[in-house]
Amino acid sequence: MNDFEQNSGLFRDGEIATRQRKYEYFRGMYYEGVQKLDSAEYHYRKVLRYGYSFEGYKGLLSVYSTRGLVDSVRKYAPLYLQSVDEANAKLRTDAVLNICSLYLPDFYLEIRDAYGLSPLELQTTLLLCLGISNADMLYILGKSSQHITNTKKSANQKIFNDGKASSLRRNLMQKLGCF
Repeated sequence: MNDFEQNSGLFRDGEIATRQRKYEYFRGMYYEGVQKLDSAEYHYRKVLRYGYSFEGYKGLLSVYSTRGLVDSVRKYAPLYLQSVDEANAKLRTDAVLNICSLYLPDFYLEIRDAYGLSPLELQTTLLLCLGISNADMLYILGKSSQHITNTKKSANQKIFNDGKASSLRRNLMQKLGCF
């Protein structure tokens, strides 16, 4: 590992290049594997500071489980589960955007660029265009029913100057020429 870090060109003054910061997770795994748990914990905390919550919480949970620190396991288990949920939601969202860009390319580009929609408004709008039910939308987006309703209202206002959540699907279908 030292040879790689010295000769890879990815490190300057002991710090890793910005685009490669996830490597800290692998450093933590290495140290955990050779039973240097203090070093492993240090690198897992570092990866958390870089914004990799899934990897950081997973590593810390593993270290604290190995040490038998029940209070820390209680603290980090829910954080790890939350990071898993967030990672799954991002994967689902990315899949929806990819599907929409394939099946509705012109419309996707138009609403993405012309109306100033937030990422959640864009996702909600595209899910409606695909005929996704409200119940499925709650699961895919990982938001509450009220949050989805407010997002629909906002998107409908921006695109059609109509602030009603209930009419967004109909307005979109008319715009696409489905009605």
